[in-house]
Amino acid sequence: MEQYSGNRRQHLFDFDWYFTRELPRLKDRYTGAHYTYKTTKAGQRCPYALDGWDVSGWRKLDLPHDWLVEVPFDEAALSAQGHVRRGTAWYRKQFLLEESCRDKQILLNFDGIAGEAEIYLNGSLIRRHFSSYTPI
Repeated sequence: MEQYSGNRRQHLFDFDWYFTRELPRLKDRYTGAHYTYKTTKAGQRCPYALDGWDVSGWRKLDLPHDWLVEVPFDEAALSAQGHVRRGTAWYRKQFLLEESCRDKQILLNFDGIAGEAEIYLNGSLIRRHFSSYTPI
């Protein structure tokens, strides 16, 4: 697991991510608005982003990564989306902030996330983003 100290102003966050397309979106896993709300806003957490979630079946990779280039072409899919079927993918990274980071402002900056994205930290939703390939 990568460790980050407060002694440097910037750290490259591109390495040692885990990736899978095998898990559903939360709103598919938890049916109904009530369960989605409870899971993402009212104290319950995203199980895929909690410490201890089994990532042994996830693929390890470095960013940048675009999983759509791995999807086969499908003539029945929308031409405006390149004849590929969209879907859901999960990226996960574990890291540790050292004690020297305490009482410092920490900013996670993503240079570009495609499509609809939700970002979780310690299982809690911290950001939603709905614009393709723009910084967050």
